Amino acid sequence: MTRLRDPADRRSRQRSAQPARSALQAETTSIHEALHDAPPFAAIAEQRLRSSDYTRLLSALFAYHSSLQFIVAAGCRRLELQALLNACELRRHRLAVDLATLNAQLPPVGKSVAAVDDAWAVGCLYTLVGSSLGGKVIFRQLDYLLPTPAGRTFFAGTAGDGERWREFCNRLEAFGTEQQSLTPLIEGAHFAFEHFASCLERHR
Repeated sequence: MTRLRDPADRRSRQRSAQPARSALQAETTSIHEALHDAPPFAAIAEQRLRSSDYTRLLSALFAYHSSLQFIVAAGCRRLELQALLNACELRRHRLAVDLATLNAQLPPVGKSVAAVDDAWAVGCLYTLVGSSLGGKVIFRQLDYLLPTPAGRTFFAGTAGDGERWREFCNRLEAFGTEQQSLTPLIEGAHFAFEHFASCLERHR
């Protein structure tokens, strides 16, 4: 798994002059690409993930999204994006429905993560919201495993995902211009990626 650089190194660099989304993309590219190659997603792309492993993937996703629900709420509240908060809650609900469809129990979630501050929460939200777009690709790749949308509704997304992503990016840029440094945003995004990797590891 790709590791964070020393936080002290990142704190020494002021990022406020750089567009927030560009900074986040640049700082998270390597860990983002590493997660794309994570075993369950690679197996789905190659049509070799087994049903039992798919259930474990859904369990990891449910644990991940459930543990970050307070972070999502804080980020959406700071950016005044109630529709996005509703969409994130719908995604978590769909995971529960998909697990029930596969006759699987909901996994234990553990302790919810608390936000460091608003900027950190918005950085986490960047990672979560962006993942909803890639889910549509996975939904199509699962045709070989699931003959109907049942059991994979989480990945299907909704017709409004693209519009909500654009609105999030607009609010993100406006928020970024208010910050003395983009470091908290970047650290929040990194945490969300690394937390997801740890959830995948725990549900292997």
